[in-house]
Amino acid sequence: MKYWSKNSSFYLIILIVVAAVYSNTVSNGYNLDDEMVTRLNLNTTIETEKSLLDLFKSNYHSIGNFNYGYRPVSVASFFLEHKFFGESARTSHSINLILFGVLCALIFKMLRLVFNDKSSFILLFITLLFVVHSVHSEVVASIKNRDEILALLFFTLAVLASLSWLFKSLIYKLPFIILLISLSILSKKSTIPVIFLVPLFFLVKRNLKFRQFGMLSLSCGIPLAFFTFNFKLMEGAIVLFTFLIFHSSFFYIRRYFIAEKWTMKKIVFYTVNASFTATLLLLSLKTQELAIWAISLIVVLVFFKRHTQGVYLAIIIYSLLGLFVFEKVEIVMFAIVLFSSLVFQKSLFSRSRWLIPIVVAVLVCIATYMKADFIFLLIYSSSILLFYTKYLNRYLPLMLSVVFLVCSIVFGFFNIFLVGILLYSFLPLVGYSKVGLFNWAFSFTWIILFSAVLIIGHVSDNAGLIKSEAQVSRLDNLPQNINEATLEEGRKLEFIENTLMAPHRLDQRLATGLVVLGEYIRVMVFPKELSFYYGYSKINTTDFTNYRVWLSLFAYVFILFLGICFLKNQPLISTGAFWYLASIFIFSNIPVLVAGMVGERLAFSASLGFCLMFGGVVNWVKPEFSYKKIRGLELLSILLLVVFSVRTFARNEQWESHIKLMSNDIEHLENSAQANYLLAIHSIKEAEQSAKGGPVDMQKVNVSIGYFKKAIEIYSSYYNFHIDLGKAYLVMRQPELAKASFLVADRLEPNALLGLFELAKVSFTLKEYEEVIKHSEGYLEQSTFNPTIYELAAFSAYYMDDYSIALGYAEEGVKQFPSNQALRQLIPDIQRRILE
Repeated sequence: MKYWSKNSSFYLIILIVVAAVYSNTVSNGYNLDDEMVTRLNLNTTIETEKSLLDLFKSNYHSIGNFNYGYRPVSVASFFLEHKFFGESARTSHSINLILFGVLCALIFKMLRLVFNDKSSFILLFITLLFVVHSVHSEVVASIKNRDEILALLFFTLAVLASLSWLFKSLIYKLPFIILLISLSILSKKSTIPVIFLVPLFFLVKRNLKFRQFGMLSLSCGIPLAFFTFNFKLMEGAIVLFTFLIFHSSFFYIRRYFIAEKWTMKKIVFYTVNASFTATLLLLSLKTQELAIWAISLIVVLVFFKRHTQGVYLAIIIYSLLGLFVFEKVEIVMFAIVLFSSLVFQKSLFSRSRWLIPIVVAVLVCIATYMKADFIFLLIYSSSILLFYTKYLNRYLPLMLSVVFLVCSIVFGFFNIFLVGILLYSFLPLVGYSKVGLFNWAFSFTWIILFSAVLIIGHVSDNAGLIKSEAQVSRLDNLPQNINEATLEEGRKLEFIENTLMAPHRLDQRLATGLVVLGEYIRVMVFPKELSFYYGYSKINTTDFTNYRVWLSLFAYVFILFLGICFLKNQPLISTGAFWYLASIFIFSNIPVLVAGMVGERLAFSASLGFCLMFGGVVNWVKPEFSYKKIRGLELLSILLLVVFSVRTFARNEQWESHIKLMSNDIEHLENSAQANYLLAIHSIKEAEQSAKGGPVDMQKVNVSIGYFKKAIEIYSSYYNFHIDLGKAYLVMRQPELAKASFLVADRLEPNALLGLFELAKVSFTLKEYEEVIKHSEGYLEQSTFNPTIYELAAFSAYYMDDYSIALGYAEEGVKQFPSNQALRQLIPDIQRRILE
């Protein structure tokens, strides 16, 4: 109670600002994608017969064969809302507003407990900046984006639970951490990067012991393993394994740096080597050259030449990185042999000897999964079993290794990795005092040998691995061959949503990702121009000749520099920088492609890191920052909050409806094909709905046709543009123009059912009966589940006096659809005409 009474005025200010800035969202209606979680979602409607548990068995929305993301907690919130309060846009907006207010209050509490040495006023400023930031308008004003609020809300509660556990050391609180992180991920996966950072932050901030750090890491890692890839066991095991290995490595490296006395000579030596290693590694990832990666692996040996433990940790991480980038199972097999040899050293990892077989077992499972061969598991798990036989007899590993090698040659499963096992099997014969030296020598030999095999093999296959320039799309032309992809979150991704769907080079992907990251910086710093959609050609695939790429790269290097330089003295700046970088990177299109390329909602969690960093800079400039004594910097901060509040309030009003939002944004989205298309679709829908059975407002339809034409002008190869333009022409009673649009669509996707159906209907309207039959036959070859297509074909043949064909279509239609009265009435008439 003392804590709350002491800070009650701060919480009251936060809640008042939330209410004042976002109160105008309550009167808004449904907007972009809101219907996917409300009226069009069969799981959440009032009439649904599903239970709350059923929501955890499916994705939150489905269209045809495409399932959207798995977010059961978010869907459950709408399920409960509709059960208790009915289905109303006002109710949904009110709940969003309440949840956002609770989140902001909890963020302030989290900051007060984590940064308890900082002034409450600077933490209040950070929280209020997060409250009023204009980039949050989409999240709060869009009902569907409640998932972002819930994800960050549960994450904040998880951090508070972690603090409670660290303060009181009560182990029963760990399950609450696991539960809250699980709820965060099951709301939406956007908090995964910061979940990854939580144990590292507390390690640095509170100097945790290995036991505390390990338990916290495991508590964060278990939900990631289960839910990152939606209960996929193997992928989850890889996530957990990588998570724990990385955290353990960070713990070791930090302890090493603290324990060692660093001279300027050491700092220069390791900085140069680390820079050279990192350059080679990044170059290998950029060029997709496995040979360069193998060379950089050798350089790691030089960097850790006096630190054997560092070599093993670095190479395990290196191997996992190489596995994910190059998808070579041989890299995992190399790590299996190297890591198994640790059992020969009593001093190395003596306290964690039990980890060796566990790590090797996980690596073997990963390799087996990739190889899809159980015999492979039996063969290469032998390395750890073979090395443990040294406890029975020191000659036994060598004898078994030789026998195993001979059998592999005889039975045809020989591999270079068996040479590595043979190499290490000599170690038990070496005296105890020299084990470390020989182990290093053997490891050096094994790494050189493995790298040489990779380099030689890569060079020999170079012609088959390098992409020809003919496969790379030209930036100044529309692509002819678009890749098809389905997002991890479910649905198919189109070129108009992300230009990286076209064939591209790695450097183009990196450059485009940097442009996207630069766009996020822009909306963080100067959110004057906000958009409901981006995509082609608001943002295009680019390369490193674009000046925006270098501006963005400079900005992010500067943020990284701030995070590193202020790690010890200014934790607010450092925490904010790493939070922002980790959160925003996954939406850069470099690791995975994003629908629309940029999304303001995707910056929601990252924006808290940005506000932390900005507030940390203010605190660094003026540590005595206080609103009790308002001076220059305090006055500027208030002015900044007021400007953002006004901008956000105005933006909230634009989210009142689809048309109002899109009509406002289209002024600066004139080059976005999808934005023009979406505005056209909703304009027609509004015209039809406002007619209410009366005449449709043709002026509005004509305006929507203009937007369709603009979308086609930007990108003419998208099927839906032409289909929906044709439908708009039908509303305008211009069937000739409609048919022309449908024919273009049919050329883009020949024999697509939707196009064939529309062509059959419009041809019937134009009394082009031969065309009707041609398109109907194409349709029926693929599907017989549409009664209208039988009617069109039967009546067309009837009007052409081809009664036998008409009778065939009519009888087949009645067979498929016995209750179809139009066909039933047509059959006697056809039979009468035949008898005449």
